[in-house]
Amino acid sequence: MNGVFAVGSTVYAATNGGLSISTNGGTSFTNRTTADGLGNNSVRGVRRSWCQLTTTESKHQLTHDQR
Repeated sequence: MNGVFAVGSTVYAATNGGLSISTNGGTSFTNRTTADGLGNNSVRGVRRSWCQLTTTESKHQLTHDQR
């Protein structure tokens, strides 16, 4: 795991295999990859910017609205 961010019961985990998202406090995760729009499956970190979550991988960003 390269980074983790949580807000409420939603957990985002940056991994070398994509971005894993849990909406139940980490009990189960759904993995997002290049097939879902990531520029690269190696996600280096996650950070929250205002009401959006941005993942950082090599030269690409995927924004996930948290509204």
